[in-house]
Amino acid sequence: MASCGPSYPVVTSFSWKDLSGSSLAFHDQGKRAEGGEALFSDASPADRYTLFKPEPMGDSEAIELLLHREQEQAGLSVKVRVIGSGKSAAQQVAAEIVLRDPNTYFVIPIAQGFSLSALELRLAEPESGAQDSAPSFSLRSITFRPRFVGFERLRDGVRLSSGFSLYTRDRNEYAVLRAPFPHPAATSGQPDTTSLYLDYGPVAHPAVLELSPARATGGRLRIRTRSGGLQTSLDAMLFPANPESLELQLPEAVELRAFFAAPLDPDREELADLGRVLLSSPRDPSRDFDLYRWDRFPAVLVFDFRDYAAQDRYLKRIAFFTEKIGFRGRLASDREIATLHGWNAHDYRPADLAAFFQAARSSNFPLNAEERDLQAILVRHGIIVDEGGQLRAGDGAFISISRESPAYLRTQLIVHESTHAIFFVDPDYRSFVFSAWASIGEDERWFWKLYFSWAGYDTSSEYLMANEFQAYLLQQPLARTFDYFSKTWVTQILQKHPEYKTTIDAYLERFGDRYQVHARTLDAWLEQKYGLGAGRTYAMY
Repeated sequence: MASCGPSYPVVTSFSWKDLSGSSLAFHDQGKRAEGGEALFSDASPADRYTLFKPEPMGDSEAIELLLHREQEQAGLSVKVRVIGSGKSAAQQVAAEIVLRDPNTYFVIPIAQGFSLSALELRLAEPESGAQDSAPSFSLRSITFRPRFVGFERLRDGVRLSSGFSLYTRDRNEYAVLRAPFPHPAATSGQPDTTSLYLDYGPVAHPAVLELSPARATGGRLRIRTRSGGLQTSLDAMLFPANPESLELQLPEAVELRAFFAAPLDPDREELADLGRVLLSSPRDPSRDFDLYRWDRFPAVLVFDFRDYAAQDRYLKRIAFFTEKIGFRGRLASDREIATLHGWNAHDYRPADLAAFFQAARSSNFPLNAEERDLQAILVRHGIIVDEGGQLRAGDGAFISISRESPAYLRTQLIVHESTHAIFFVDPDYRSFVFSAWASIGEDERWFWKLYFSWAGYDTSSEYLMANEFQAYLLQQPLARTFDYFSKTWVTQILQKHPEYKTTIDAYLERFGDRYQVHARTLDAWLEQKYGLGAGRTYAMY
């Protein structure tokens, strides 16, 4: 059998690896000298590399070539042909790439059922009759990898796939991903883990990016830019099933650093604008929650719970320990708080979380399974730190909402909770809010404390009062500020305390205009530093 096999030597000057990282045996059809099998020049413009054993591939896989430009050369273009065997022989894949960077990781997504046999590279336009043997480019490696469609700027070059294009029209740039998501048959009935990833650089002037087609947003997803740039991911479920293409429109002044569809590592996949949280369906309806990290403040965790009951199992006892009048600072049993209301949404700083879990540990207080799971998540993300059996505050914060809330309330609650997160993680904003709260006289504070007491907050905590003061002011757009406090709050209070009607009317006559004054002051601060404001802490809509 050996005497009937090919006489080509195995290539050893560069590697060809499968998805597991194992090396595959292949030979050089051009029969070049050892060490020169990967060099391309005008004198040696083409070669073919053939596997000794064809490799079956799927629609969720791709082949990646690391192409290194050996010398500066404008318009250096390389043609690539992926060749199949058996029934795949007629399904050859052809692509062409211009090498503009020192290193280009060129990715070619593979169709379902393709059995890869060989790979052919060719300089697109070598000079006729040229004898120059100085290499124009070299092939450094061939790797099978999970499917990738798009563009990503890397430290040593660029990763670029077939199916990605970029063009300019009417002072806008358009980045297009063709067939960004694998066909459902390629996932073998398993959930598709492909996400969309977007990274752009600092922006001098506010702008809006538009991504289409999209579900549930009129066919177009809009993303307000942030001055410092952004790295964020988007669920595939935000887009129609198997779209022919996705198009991102962005002003020329916006530097695109990455735009691609691929399975992401958890750190990238969890990065989410709050608008994505509001728009996304549950990834797994059987789970209690979906977990995100706020892309503007990556140390802030965002829990989107299945319903209020699931949220209570994780957070109700923490709410009473942290904020509830008559309970703050102590661990309450399930029986004691069973008939009492927690919150429809939550926010916590690391110090309070560490205090709760340390108190339970020190007193051997029995936590439920969900609370133990939450503690592990918080330790894993560094929000609380476990050192020698002692729990202490780490960095960041966490907030939560529930899918049981109607859409309008989810939006209001996530804005409310996200301003708490900013209060926790930004000492400058926290100091500004303390000053704003301290500037209010006792007469004006009366109705604030009346409402907070009615809602169950411990009004003896100035930290808590200042934090809630800013969050309630900012949870709705400025145009709705007065109506919210003069109608919603008043109606809720008078249902329990009708005897306060005359006093409240007099209060609103004297202080009613102050709500918008305070809200505008806080809104201006957040707008200047973060491009955020009242009713709009999310960029995606």
